[in-house]
Amino acid sequence: MAGFATIAALDEHSFVYGCLHPTASAAPAASGGAVPEKLVQECKKAGEAVAAAKKSGASKDEIAAKVDKLLALKKQITALDANHAL
Repeated sequence: MAGFATIAALDEHSFVYGCLHPTASAAPAASGGAVPEKLVQECKKAGEAVAAAKKSGASKDEIAAKVDKLLALKKQITALDANHAL
């Protein structure tokens, strides 16, 4: 029974370590891979614009337009790299 607990602990550790320290094959996806950095930055700015519009109490139509732009950018990124962090 003690051996089983050791294996379970090892598996849990491996899982956590894998989440915190991506393998070499996962590193290109995390850094953007085929996605241009300009597109990633544009997406981040669009997300910030949505947050700012909501915080300032903008109209629903104004927020919806900003959300639509954000979703279109995310769709472009996903088309280039389905595993991208955004």
